[in-house]
Amino acid sequence: MNIENLNIDLDLLKFDKSFIMDIPGKAAVKRCVCIPIEDNDIYVSKDDATGKAKAAYLHLTAWKSREEKFGQTHYIRQSLSQEFKDNHSSEEVKQRPILGNGKPVQMESNNAANSVSAPTMSPMDNGTDDLPF
Repeated sequence: MNIENLNIDLDLLKFDKSFIMDIPGKAAVKRCVCIPIEDNDIYVSKDDATGKAKAAYLHLTAWKSREEKFGQTHYIRQSLSQEFKDNHSSEEVKQRPILGNGKPVQMESNNAANSVSAPTMSPMDNGTDDLPF
């Protein structure tokens, strides 16, 4: 299987009932994207000792597109949990949007790294093993 590195762009406002909101902070107002947890099948793990949230997981899958468009070779959809599927109609599950796309990472050639001269060692087989372990 040939897996490529991808640049991925997600449209966070494609999530169900997501919105942008200004939240006042100590120093300044913070502009935030709000994504409802239950409506979007986001799994939140909690610290056993404190009960506070420690991570929020969103399961996504990058699917290879049938044809490349604007350099984009993959589209991104959410992988829904069985519990979410069981609690929603099949029509609601099918209507989940494409959240974004991906395209192969374009690596820049670094000629400086290729021109560095470093000492090399060649293996010597003289029948002795002088390693200390």
